[in-house]
Amino acid sequence: MENEEAITPLKAAAAPIGDEIKNFYKKDVLSIIKKVFFQPLDGTYLLFTNKSESIFRQSLILLFSSALISMIFFLLIIPSEMREYFPWFSLMMRAAAFTLVFLFLVSVFSFGIKLLSGKPDFKSELMTGALVGIPFSATVILLFLFSKLMLNENAISNVMLGGYMELISKSGIFLLFILYTQLLSFNILLQSLRSSGTKDTLAWYLSPVGIFLAYYITIKIVI
Repeated sequence: MENEEAITPLKAAAAPIGDEIKNFYKKDVLSIIKKVFFQPLDGTYLLFTNKSESIFRQSLILLFSSALISMIFFLLIIPSEMREYFPWFSLMMRAAAFTLVFLFLVSVFSFGIKLLSGKPDFKSELMTGALVGIPFSATVILLFLFSKLMLNENAISNVMLGGYMELISKSGIFLLFILYTQLLSFNILLQSLRSSGTKDTLAWYLSPVGIFLAYYITIKIVI
């Protein structure tokens, strides 16, 4: 009986977290995505100024959702007939690790800048990297679509024979969309810095530096 009494509070405590995750996916995720893609200036800025009390948990949900998307679509990029020749599980883990390290470094970089020029809030700073995970996930999905629609056997053989220009011309629309997702990443970091009081000019120059630096360090660590 004593053991049952000790276990009961744990079950009760777990329920609110599960409910919060469900409510976040049902009510908040779509609204956040709309603000990031369709209201990149005012909408993204409001995400940092109008913070909820559960911002830390919501950030964790977005971070791990981005990692899960990377794992799944990275596996799907590998042709099914070639998966038996690749350590696909190890590659999936690396994809997830790359995503989490990259997004965490974006948050660290943002926090570091705010320490010098703004007003950092360590508990909510993870939201910066979590929001960058949205265009990052879109980039992963675009790479998946590119691999399935463009990288057929003829395209691969042409590349091996030096026909790079044909592939580049066909992938132009994908490159534009990928450029767009990267610009969204810059903007998210920019709005995060602005929301803490960092000067606009300084935030404008440092936001792409922060994203590229996070990519560079992540590649050095994970790959």
